[in-house]
Amino acid sequence: MVDWDLVADWGEWGCGENSLHLVTPGFYEKMTEARKINFCVDQTVYPNQRRGLDPATTLNIYEGLLTPSEIDEIKECEKIYFVAPASFLKEYRTFLRNTRCLVYRGGYAMYKGDHISYRYEIKKVLCIGKSGWVAAVLDHKTKQDVALKLTHHNAASRYSEWKTLQAIEHFDRTRVSNCVRLLDYNHFRGFNYIVMNLFDTDLKNYMFEKYPHGMPLDKIAKTGRSILIALDFLAKKGIVHCDVCPSNILLNLANPEAVKLGGFGVARTVKPYFIITHCQTAYYRAPEVFVQGIQTPAIDMWSFGCVMAELVTNECFFHGESTEDQFFAIEEKLGVPTREFMRAHKTRKYFRSTQGREPIHVIQRYGKDVVDITAFKIPNRRKLPGATPLWSFFKKPEEKNLKNFLMQVFRWAPKRRITPQNALKHKFFK
Repeated sequence: MVDWDLVADWGEWGCGENSLHLVTPGFYEKMTEARKINFCVDQTVYPNQRRGLDPATTLNIYEGLLTPSEIDEIKECEKIYFVAPASFLKEYRTFLRNTRCLVYRGGYAMYKGDHISYRYEIKKVLCIGKSGWVAAVLDHKTKQDVALKLTHHNAASRYSEWKTLQAIEHFDRTRVSNCVRLLDYNHFRGFNYIVMNLFDTDLKNYMFEKYPHGMPLDKIAKTGRSILIALDFLAKKGIVHCDVCPSNILLNLANPEAVKLGGFGVARTVKPYFIITHCQTAYYRAPEVFVQGIQTPAIDMWSFGCVMAELVTNECFFHGESTEDQFFAIEEKLGVPTREFMRAHKTRKYFRSTQGREPIHVIQRYGKDVVDITAFKIPNRRKLPGATPLWSFFKKPEEKNLKNFLMQVFRWAPKRRITPQNALKHKFFK
């Protein structure tokens, strides 16, 4: 049983839409106090580490270049490690004049040369996602290149990710989990941010650049084993990642098989249980998620199986054109859902098909099952349930063990799927 009180004693850990309850009076003050005593903040002393300037010294040097709001910010800081150069300030200050920050689509707009918390210099914006901005930054305190994620105001996961990473840091003192590290977390101008390891690329981009037609099986096995170690660690600690996909699997080009699992924006705990409405990337979504079933570590194993199958050809194994069609893409390979699956998942919105007939979408209206003909249009290329069974793929002799593993993953009933612990013992990953 996981004792979450060891992780944080001042707020229930939630995520998804339910994390909004963490917005309570004094939250930022509690976060600041937690940072001072929390071992999750990186305490490593680096050879070229800087001491920083105190606010008074900083203002004596830079006051003429700063806006009134920035002067007020610096007065509240303990140490100042970086102030943007004059050339940047001259061009950029017109946007910040008389404002606390520049907001773009609900998020703090990052620009090369700017700073976060007068410590992190933005070197390159890596991506802009639904939950926030991710940038490669230089930590002017430690002189280390790191990654910084600044979450949007309207992101449902804006508090949960750093809480999840904090929990992982607590349980992974020996750094064996194969999950990204939490180096720092704080808030700046009303936006939360987390600092993590910086990686060269993710598995999705790496595949397109290095293996556009598929990765060799031996490398797939080594890569998969690294991911399984992370999933096994999370499952044992009662954490569900909820978004295992190639873009959340990070690596460095010097050792591409030693991947790390990141992207914990929608991660959650097994207990206490609540439904996350937006869970998993569509192509890697487990069947029970479509029907609002209980989300357990089994959904991460389904996503992992999708990733393993994709690495063979660099094409999504279950490729639907919409949310509904994604479910039918699964049926095309696995056949209709088993009775066990249908009995276990009763919901107002679900999918039902019969072998050898076109899949249909059924919803409940006034207590009766009604075929919803307006919700979607089945693409012409979609075949009948069970038309291309799973065993018809991966026919090469050397792919026998991989196919055997996937047949233990792609099962309708979550409790019948292979677990990460047992998967590590499978022949394919040995």
